Amino acid sequence: MDKKVFINTIKEGALQGYKSCNTLPSLTIAQAILESGWGTTQLAIKGKNLFGIKAFSDWKGKRITMETSEWYN
Repeated sequence: MDKKVFINTIKEGALQGYKSCNTLPSLTIAQAILESGWGTTQLAIKGKNLFGIKAFSDWKGKRITMETSEWYN
């Protein structure tokens, strides 16, 4: 996906985050770029998940199962 298209696709969500949580849209967009590789990861494409958010066992909504790597320290 073109970088401008990616930013335009997520900017409304980033603006909503600012209105509801006071998080700067530039920070939200930067984190989405970093965690999703500009929306190119399988989690972003298949799961519509830009931030690697995981569901707990009590989650009742839709799920997608994917292998992930966790980095500590």
